[in-house]
Amino acid sequence: MRRNGLTLVEALIVLAIIAVVAALLTPVFMKVKQNARVASSVGNVKQLLGALMLYRQDYEGVDVFDGPNAYYRLGLPAASEGRWRDPWASDQLAPYGASHDVWRPPCGFDHFIYGWTCAGELNVICYVADFYDPAAMKPGTGNLTDLHDYLSRYRSNAVVFLDPFCNPPGTQVQLARTWKRGIAGLLSGQVINKYGRGRINRPQHLFWFSEPER
Repeated sequence: MRRNGLTLVEALIVLAIIAVVAALLTPVFMKVKQNARVASSVGNVKQLLGALMLYRQDYEGVDVFDGPNAYYRLGLPAASEGRWRDPWASDQLAPYGASHDVWRPPCGFDHFIYGWTCAGELNVICYVADFYDPAAMKPGTGNLTDLHDYLSRYRSNAVVFLDPFCNPPGTQVQLARTWKRGIAGLLSGQVINKYGRGRINRPQHLFWFSEPER
């Protein structure tokens, strides 16, 4: 007599095969998804850099890198009172194509990572350049100690935008020994998509992305 359908054992075997295939393919799908997020973040940083270049042209930014006061001659948006805890630069760069949506990191929100970065608790790509403002370099602060010669030393390789959030949840980006990904936009217009060791969480560690110009 011919039977229809599967026996219980056969059904269990089919389910086991499906589970094994799913387990094998899940990391592949996750990697593809993460790569897409990284590519989207790189695109956002490029768009922010494009908006910044247009802004600098309108505000007569010139490439003078002779010390901390170079910040003002570079035509960068002025730092606000709240600085990095407020995505204020989006309001100044929005007319140039950097809408508020562009500032949102495609890799999502992580309280642990965000709590240790220049973005504070906000889900935004960092506008790092305001750390170079002499007004932010008050005596006794880390900015004055670590960044007083940053512009003159790194010139057009200075970081202006930073997205360190394309990392697994809980990544300790403040530890130099931890492998991590950081996406940075340089004043030259170049976007750095770097995976390696180094601190990327605070302004004094931006040297991870910068190389002195010869």
